[in-house]
Amino acid sequence: MSDIQPIIPGRPAPDLAVPLVGGGRFSLRDQSIEHFALINVYRGKHCPICKKTMQAWDKRADELKARGLSVLFLSADDEETAEASVKEWEIENLKVGWGFELAEARKWGLFISQTIKDGEPEYFTEPGLFLIDPEFALYASFVQTVPFARPGLDDLLSAIDFVAKERYPARGKVEHVPD
Repeated sequence: MSDIQPIIPGRPAPDLAVPLVGGGRFSLRDQSIEHFALINVYRGKHCPICKKTMQAWDKRADELKARGLSVLFLSADDEETAEASVKEWEIENLKVGWGFELAEARKWGLFISQTIKDGEPEYFTEPGLFLIDPEFALYASFVQTVPFARPGLDDLLSAIDFVAKERYPARGKVEHVPD
């Protein structure tokens, strides 16, 4: 039996407290969320798609902040590897967390992969993007089993704008399907 636990929209997000590259800690429950906290779990330094994704978001950090979004990129990489990613990828404007435990990742409904080539850690998370509302409940999640086909930033921002304007509720909240 699998230990993956999907989060149902509208339910509280799991606790999340991780160290940050450059010092300090990120604690989800300590965030003052205007519209959404965006938790972007990436595979790690070994992933070239993660690099492109993080660089694209970093270039638009001011736009994200102007929309009232609190953004965290997070991986299971150790401190040294996460610091190397931030430096080599020239990330200047994003909070980047490290040391995301695989057991904690499962509580977020994330998939775990095992290494298939040199340069990959033995185990690591596959990508996931979580929108957490001001009450710390899950609004939406985008969970991948592979590194590609992630939500595009423009599409995501358009959706967030729509949600804010129309006060669109979280969907997918049905926990038990009627017989």
